[in-house]
Order: sequence, then structure tokens, then C-alpha cells
Amino acid sequence: MTTPLVTVLIPAFNAAATIQRAVDSALAQTCRNFEIIVVDDGSRDATSEIVAAYQSDKIRLLRLARNQGESGAMNEGIAAAKGELIAFLDADDEWLPEKLGKQVEALRNNPNAVMATCGCRFIDTQGNVFREFGMPPRGLQKTEVWRSLLAASFIAKPCVVARTLALRGVGPFDTGLAIAADQDMWIRLSMTGEVEFVHEYLTTVYDTAGSLTKVYADKVDKYVLPMIRRHIEEQRQRLTSEQVSEVLGARYTSVGRNLYLTGSLVRGTALILRAMAMGHHVRENVWYLAAASPPAKAIKKLVRYSGGGNAQAQEDYSPPAPPDGALLRPDKQDLVALPAGRPILIIMVDAEAEFDWDGPFLRTLVSVRNLSQQAMAQDIFDRLDVRPTYLVDYAVATQPEGYEPIRELLQSGRCEIGTHLQPWENPPFAEELSVRTSFNHNLPAWLQREKLLRLTDAIVENFGVRPISYRAGRYGVGDEIAWILESLGYQIDLSVLPGHDLRRRHGPDFRRAFNQPYWFGPDRKLLEIPLTTGFSGVLAGGAEPQVFNASLYTALSQPGATRLHLPGVFARLGLLERITLTPEGMSIQELKRLTRLLLRRGQRVFTFNYHSSALLPGFTPYVRSHADLDRMIRTIEEYLHFFIEEVGGTTMTPTQFWAALRSKPLVAVPAAGAAGSLVQ
Repeated sequence: MTTPLVTVLIPAFNAAATIQRAVDSALAQTCRNFEIIVVDDGSRDATSEIVAAYQSDKIRLLRLARNQGESGAMNEGIAAAKGELIAFLDADDEWLPEKLGKQVEALRNNPNAVMATCGCRFIDTQGNVFREFGMPPRGLQKTEVWRSLLAASFIAKPCVVARTLALRGVGPFDTGLAIAADQDMWIRLSMTGEVEFVHEYLTTVYDTAGSLTKVYADKVDKYVLPMIRRHIEEQRQRLTSEQVSEVLGARYTSVGRNLYLTGSLVRGTALILRAMAMGHHVRENVWYLAAASPPAKAIKKLVRYSGGGNAQAQEDYSPPAPPDGALLRPDKQDLVALPAGRPILIIMVDAEAEFDWDGPFLRTLVSVRNLSQQAMAQDIFDRLDVRPTYLVDYAVATQPEGYEPIRELLQSGRCEIGTHLQPWENPPFAEELSVRTSFNHNLPAWLQREKLLRLTDAIVENFGVRPISYRAGRYGVGDEIAWILESLGYQIDLSVLPGHDLRRRHGPDFRRAFNQPYWFGPDRKLLEIPLTTGFSGVLAGGAEPQVFNASLYTALSQPGATRLHLPGVFARLGLLERITLTPEGMSIQELKRLTRLLLRRGQRVFTFNYHSSALLPGFTPYVRSHADLDRMIRTIEEYLHFFIEEVGGTTMTPTQFWAALRSKPLVAVPAAGAAGSLVQ
């Protein structure tokens, strides 16, 4: 089959610094049947001279006598194009070599498609990727792209290859739109046919100070919103009232927030309030206005936890009331109601790559040799008929050495799979590496979701199951995780570490979280199963949440106090001790003491957790030698025997527990057998 001629259209204005990079990336395409038209839009620098110096019959230079603006330059290029297809490339961006070929193939395979697009990565002035863009909403039909584009832009101009006849058929780019003329074009074009998406990041977009998006950032509402309203009016017969409300609500929210960020507070707030009046993401928008406003930012600076300063002032500060169903500050009414019955133990393993816990966070540390060592603990689970849940990170989910040992256990029904998101090694990489960004909740919500989507897809592909349980690496979780989990089909979060205040390390504050399972999210449909921790000693109070205990322990753990070994001193004196239900760094005596203490306080659900990398000596602070490993394995086995035989408990996986809660009331099984389960 003959490859159609493609016209690569590059509008350029004063682009002498970057035009060679763009042209070179076009010339390097593996698809060779193309022409390049560079439209010099009245440049006053050496743009034309640089292009004219190329000795290639594939390049045509079209010089405009006066500057017509980007849309005008593209219209001139479309009129001059000889190709059956037109590919758009900005003068300061570049393509990967396979980009053109993959999109031409997609269009050749689908004659109903009027255009094909792909993803792009945005690069900052230091050369770092700070955003990935261009992937469509999940489940989007090829004929319905225009409806989604009305609500949000997800197609970038340098990613598009379109049929020339279709472009000319819908009319030229709108020269009256200083910005968003490309959005307008893709909406018009997608109304006439299908859109193909190549689900790869094949374009590199460079962040430049003089880009139109930045120049007109404070006028985005003047151009984008009238354009969207015009399309709505023209397509009224194809849109329901609910769809119109959703489109306008989404646009008012995004444009309002963009204005807010540029300092146009009044106009931005007005649009966000309009979105709320239409019922669009009301809670999220309320919190956005509260968190992003100048007064809120000023308060944050005054009260931001730094690990030092006036601790009393930090304690006296009362944060605003959380939204209903908040994860970090739940209400007692959110607690899961359990009838009397046997204690329940949920066993979880953070299945992860080996990395230096004391060193920097590096994306190259993705070895997963430790997964072959899990047989030592799995043998114990098998003998006791216990099913652990392996919470899998991206390195494990994408490398055969990581996923094959666990997949064998899964296929034989001996384990369950969940997700474990370590942001520094989980793409997309739009953040700089730092201690702060190693906590997922410090990343933008869109980036958190994209990372989890990538991880979920990898697990589906290599394990053949769709997980519904999630844990944030380093327990980096915030209230925004509720909508992220719901949007991706998750039901359970396992990230909360009650009794811990991690703010000194840029982590969350879990002091107000419960030690027992509770519901969270706007509709309280998501289940939180927190890690089991507790405080013992003369100074420890038993009430939940453990705010007093956690605050006192945090004070004892400040740098000045730790130099005096105060946490250890208080523990040895029987005053205050914090114990987490894990074989890492905890003795069997401590684990038994915590379990008995919490049972006396009425707790019935316990979680037992360790990191897979601990079974490979030298990769965690808890297992430095084979002697440490032997002690840890003995602790795992002894504790399970203790919980099942002495305590009379039963074991479940997170999804078994969730399913039982969502159906009928739980009934305790008779205490026969090793590891029973709850039945209905």
C-alpha cells in the first residue's frame, strides 16, 4: 500500500534559536514520504536564512511579507500544502523519529478518521519533564471526541496529523482567536469524523517564556469561553441539557482556576462560583478556593510545619473543617460497624524494588531481585492457609523478575494483588526528584492519577486482574485520593498510618485518623483499612483518634529530643511506647503486647505488614544481615500462630473484608481450623 504524502507544516516567527531543532526532527522521521513547509510569519531574525541553508528538496520556505499571527500562518501553509495529510509542528518543538509513521499508519487503517494524535511531554528550561499531555479520557469513542473536547482540551497542535481535505472542508483556523484557535479547529474537525489516538508520547514540547498561552494567560476567558459557547449553540440538537451543564461546568472550573493562578482573582472566582452553581465538583471547588486564595496561602506560610519553631503555636492552629468523608480527619460516624465476633487479621506485603532508604530517590533503582525471596514467608502463609495481599509497585509490575513469582501465587489462589505507588519510579515523570515529591500527596492531583493509571494498567496487563486496593508509597496520601481512586475503579485505601505525624519529613499528619476501618470519600463508599499502630504506657490514652499520644510522641521525636534518646527512655520506663504491627524493627513480645492491648480496647480488625525488600538483607534498615532475616521470618511465623491459635482470630484479604461489609452483616466462623474466614 502506498504511503500518502504528508505535508509537515511549521509556522515560525522569530524562531532562529529553535527552528533547526524542529526541522531536523522532521527530517529524521522514519516515514520518508513527506514535504516540509516552513511558514516564516514576518520574522525579524535569521529564521528564513537558517531554513534556506538546508540543502534538501523536501523543504519549502514560505515567507510572509507581514506577520499574520500563528493562525494566519497555518492557513497560508494549508493552502500551499501538496500532501494528502498535514502534520503540525511548532518551531520550538520536536518529534520522536517514529511519530509520523505511527500516525500515518493509524489513518491508513481507518478511512473514517479525519485526524490522528498522540501524547506529548512538556520540558522546562532546565530540561526536565514537568507534564505529560495528550491522552484521551478512558473509554472515549472515536466518534464522540468532539463532545469531550468541548469540556476539556487534551489534544496538542504539534501532535496532530489531519487529512488535508477535511481541514480545508471545515474552514481555516480562526484568526480572531489569539489563543485556543487550535482547540477550536480540533472540535470542528472531530465533528466530521473519527479521531485516532496513538497512545504514546511522541512529541516534545518546550516551555518558552513568549508562548501565546503565557502571553494571553490572563485573557483566556475572553477567547476560550465564547468559542465553546458558540459550539454549544451550534450543536444544541446533539447535546442534552445535562451534557451542556457538564461542559460549561468543566470549562468554568478550568478557566477560572487558570485565571486564579495568574492573579485574576475576581474573574477566576466568579467562574469557579458559576461552575459550583451548576453543580460541578462543588466540594473540590470550595476547597480549591479556600486553599489557593491569598489569605489561605498566607496562613499556610505562618503555620507550615517545619519540625522546629513554636510547637505550641502549631498545636493551637486548628485547620479548617474537612469535607464530609475526609480521609485524614474522619468522623466517628464513618467508622465501620462490626458485630461481635472473632478478631480479623489482614496480611499485606509492600512488593517493591530495592532502593537505598537512606540515600537519594533515583529512578534508576528498580531492581526487583527480592521477589524471588518471598517464598520464605509464603511457605508460612501456605502452611497456615493464609492469603497475603501483595501491593505491587511499578518496578515489580513491569519486570518479569518481579511479577512472575507473584503471578504464579495469584494463579494458584494463594494471594491477592493490590497497588503500591512509589512516585519516584512510577511514570509519568513530571516532577523533580526530592524528599518532598517522594510523598505522592505533594504532587498535583492530575499527576497522582496519571501515575496510578499507569501502574493499574501494568498490573492488568501482566497479572490479568484489576486491583481495587491501593497503598501510597511512604504513606503519602491526602484527601484528594478519594476522587482519584473512584475515577479508576478502586474501592479500598491502605495508606493511613494512625498515630504518626510525618509533616517534618513533608509527609501527612495522621494524628486524627482512626486505628480501625472507616468509610471515606464524598459518598463514603471507599473503605480505609489503616495500618495497625498503638501506644502503650502510663501516659498513653486509649481514646480514638490518638491525637494526644501522637502529639506527645512527635514532641519526643524532635531532633533535639532524639539526641537524648527520649523515645527509648520513655519506652523503657513504661511511660509511652509506639508499636506498629510489623515484623520490621518490632519484637514478637511487642507485637503480642500491642495486640492484647488493642483487643482490650475493643479493636477487632488488625493489619500485619512488611516490605518485600526486607527479605533481601542489606536493603532496609530492619534486615542488615542473614541473622536479622532469620529473626524476621521467625517473628512472622510466631505471630501468625499467636493470632490464629491463642487469640482465636481469622484472616482475610482486603477485598474479602470489603465484599463482606458491602453485602450482608458479618457472622463469625467457629474457631476450628487454622485460618478461617468471615461468612455471610
